[in-house]
Parts: sequence; C-alpha cells; structure tokens
Amino acid sequence: AEWPLRPGRTTGYDEGYYDSLPLIREVPAAFKPNITFCENHTYDHIKPTKISIVMHYFNEPLSLVLRTVYSALRSTPPAFLEEVIVLDDGSTKPDETGLIIAILRALAPHVRYERNTVASGLVPARRTVLTMATGEYVFLVDAHVELHDGWYLPLLNITQENYRAVVAPVINLYYHHIPKMVFNDEIRVQFSVFLNWETGKASKGGAPFTSGAIMGGAYLIARRRLQELDYIGRGLTGYGRENIEVGLKSWLCGGEVWTVPCSSVTHFSALRTPETHPGRPVSDNILHNPKVLAESFFDDEHLLRVARIRWQSYTITDNSTVEFNRKLASSLGCGGLRRVFQTIMPEIELFTDEDSGGYLLTVNGHLTQFHETAVVSTQSGHYAGGSKGWVCRAAARDPAASSGLSGASFGELRMGRSRQRGGRLQLRLRTFRQTTNNQLRTGTDKGNPTV
Repeated sequence: AEWPLRPGRTTGYDEGYYDSLPLIREVPAAFKPNITFCENHTYDHIKPTKISIVMHYFNEPLSLVLRTVYSALRSTPPAFLEEVIVLDDGSTKPDETGLIIAILRALAPHVRYERNTVASGLVPARRTVLTMATGEYVFLVDAHVELHDGWYLPLLNITQENYRAVVAPVINLYYHHIPKMVFNDEIRVQFSVFLNWETGKASKGGAPFTSGAIMGGAYLIARRRLQELDYIGRGLTGYGRENIEVGLKSWLCGGEVWTVPCSSVTHFSALRTPETHPGRPVSDNILHNPKVLAESFFDDEHLLRVARIRWQSYTITDNSTVEFNRKLASSLGCGGLRRVFQTIMPEIELFTDEDSGGYLLTVNGHLTQFHETAVVSTQSGHYAGGSKGWVCRAAARDPAASSGLSGASFGELRMGRSRQRGGRLQLRLRTFRQTTNNQLRTGTDKGNPTV
C-alpha cells in the first residue's frame, strides 16, 4: 500500500507522520535491546575519548535530519563528543536549507554545518564528510537515524582494544505502517563473490559477532584506521557497495568487522527509494562500483574470474583508482580473500567445484553451478512461455586443468529443452560456442548478454 506523502514531496517518506514525532523523546522500550547480556554488562573500563559524529544528506526531510542531530547531542556526553558534522550534499530546497542552516549554526560549536554547492552523490559525500572529522574515532550515521542512550560504550569496548576493528550497532528499521520496530539483532551482513549484499543469522544472546560487512547506515571506526585505509569510496560513483568496501578492506588488510547488539539505533525508513541521488545512473553504479573494488582488492584469481562473468559487459574507463588501490593493498599487506570467505562467511558459495569439471551458469545475473543436467531454482512462472533457444553465459572448467578455473573454457550454452516443475526449472544444456581463455582473461569477448 502507498503511504500518503505530503503534497509536493518526493522524498519517499511519510513526512507528515515523522514531522509529528517530538524531536527530543524517550526511545520506546520496545526499541531497545531487551537482552540480559546487555543489562548485566558494564563499561566502567572505557576511557573517555573524542568521537566525531558525521552525516550527510540530500533533500532529506528536515525533521529527520534534526532528529539525528538532536539525538546525537542528547545521547553522547561531552567527555565523548568531539563534534557533529552535517554535510548538505547540494540539496535543492532553498527554504529548508536556509532554515536548517540557522538551526544548526545556533548549535555551534558542537555542531558544524558544511555544504556542497553541487551534489556529488552518496558515496562521494560519505568520503568527503569522513575526511572532515577531527575526533579520535568517527561515527558515520545516516541523516535519518535516532541514536539511543549509551550507543557508544559497547562499540568503544571493541575499538579501544583493537583500533583496526570496525564496529556497528544493530540498526533497527522503523516503518510508519508497521506497529513496531523491526529489531535486527540476529542479522549478519555478508557479501557474495560479486560483492552483493547477503544476510545470515547470528547466534542469539547479545554478544558481539563478526560480520563480513556492515549495513552502512551507522558504524564506528578509529580515524587513524580510516586514514590507513584511504577512507572509503575512492573512484566510486552514485551510491552502493561502499558498505561492502568497508568490510572487504577491513578483513583483507588486518582488521575486523563486528556487529554489537548491545548498541542500537533506530533507522527511519522510506516506503520507496527517495529522489534519485545525483551521480551516474543506478545501472552504472551496480556494475562500476563492485568491479572497481574487485579489480582492486581480489587476490584470488579464480574468484576474480568468476566475478568478472557478472561484469563483462562493463569497462572501467579510468584505471587510476584500481592502480591506486592495488598499491595501497600492497603497502598494507592486504590479502587472503578465500580465507575471509571460508572463515568469516563459510556459507557463501565460491563456485569452486574444482574436481568435478562442472559448469558455472548465470541465470538472470545469479551464478548457478551445474553439470550436464541441472536443476535451477526459479520464481514460479518466471520462465513462462518456454526458454528453448535462450543463450546463457557460462564458464566450464576443463577437467585437465590443474586448479580452479585457470584452464577454463568460457562459452555460451544453449538450452536444448526445458520444463518447469513446481517452481523449479530443469535445464538440459549443450555447449555451442567456446571462447578462448585469453578472451575471458582480458574481457575482449563480448558475446551475448547474460540471461
């Protein structure tokens, strides 16, 4: 069901409802972690330190931005607060811009307002606001998040022991049309070989748990560590995958990523995607950002080749970012991608099957492993009308090769015949054209697009 948006608004939020909530309020008990582990845990050993709380926004509802700022000031005592930095990434609502400038400047010196004259896009804006921080630690938060009392102590409990750790609170999703908040204390954020979001379940109990990546809407990191890793988002466009970049670089470069259930924030969610954020088209971001990250940091040739199947239609026109990142990874001694998958995210499919001579097939962008005959899970009715003659992109391992896909033949497989049974599509396939290993490696084979 559609929410009734305030006339003339295109933010995707029910602004009338969110505007009606008090800016300063007690967080409802249902929004807090009701976990015995948290109630019995003390943090008397935490040393006071200065945290920069940073955020950015583009045409966000004024009440949500102010709620984030006010809750940050209210929930973070002076002994732990260095500053709150708010970056307006070129919003195009002059009346609200003037009002928020007046309000935030009245809160100086605790709050610092900055503005980009031209919108840069979500990822570049995040990189910019992170570089503005001066505190020993930096807490990046979306500009539509409410911070809860004591949010910082469980996070510092880990980062003060290991400055290379990235720590995230549980991000509870609050929707106007849902009677209560969705408490995500069991969700582990992970990523696939293609650097897509994946989620898994963590064990219950309230103890911190490792995650492959973070949701991106709130996390704490030492500024020293940010500088070591060259912040985030170099060469990335629009929005998307910067949260996975945080996890990827952290794990590969000697760090850790933790989710801490005893620290929680409330994320005020939109019914639908808000106004398109400036930058490249979303389709470009989906291909460009993960490809840049994979080409920069993947140290496993097999996994990189598998990932390239997804992005073969896209070419990075400027390789300076990839070259910079590779030098950075070398200087920091980054590596061990397969180890990260096997130890931190063991449930993620790596598409190895190195001893069977099987195939790797993309169906609607999702890689599926099969042999001569395969059963591929699909949405019921998705292939209505039949699929005879469809062409799929696939990688077939040469059984004579010594390891991985180093001796792979890459080709297209045509579906000889297919039939649907209860939402599962049975495919019988035959090789009909092959591409040389060199074309696979260099990406010169364009062929037909992925089904």
